[in-house]
Amino acid sequence: MGRGKHCQEETPVARRSSEMHIHVHGSSAVKAAIYQPSSKELAVTYQGGSMYVYKGVEEETAENFKTAASKGRYLVENIKGKYPFTLVLKEHQDIDSSVISQLDYDSDSEDTLVTFTNGSRGIYKEVPWEVISVWEKAASKGKYFNAHIKGQYEYQHLDEA
Repeated sequence: MGRGKHCQEETPVARRSSEMHIHVHGSSAVKAAIYQPSSKELAVTYQGGSMYVYKGVEEETAENFKTAASKGRYLVENIKGKYPFTLVLKEHQDIDSSVISQLDYDSDSEDTLVTFTNGSRGIYKEVPWEVISVWEKAASKGKYFNAHIKGQYEYQHLDEA
């Protein structure tokens, strides 16, 4: 029976009630990561400031990511392209936009939730990842948005919360 207590302390089941903070040091790609076992979501913040929330990530995969020598390489080889994700771009220093304060992208539906600096929000439907990927790297987020997203995709205005 003593073995049962020992197993309880070391099995992943014992950790499922809380999130797993993944310490990242010296990575040129990854700034921080947190895994939530209850929802199977791995939130990764990249050095550029973008956050991706990968959905359906098994705890074993998160554990392997946590112990990987190269977090960036592990993400590319084992997570990116294999799990659906939401891209969360929060306003930070390298986003130069006086109009957009936040953009959330869902890879399953290709819906893009845009929060504007005036507080209004809306969803642009079926925006391909390639468009969002280029937007993320654009020198002027507002100009790219106006030229390649606004008026190009179905839009649904959301009431302010």
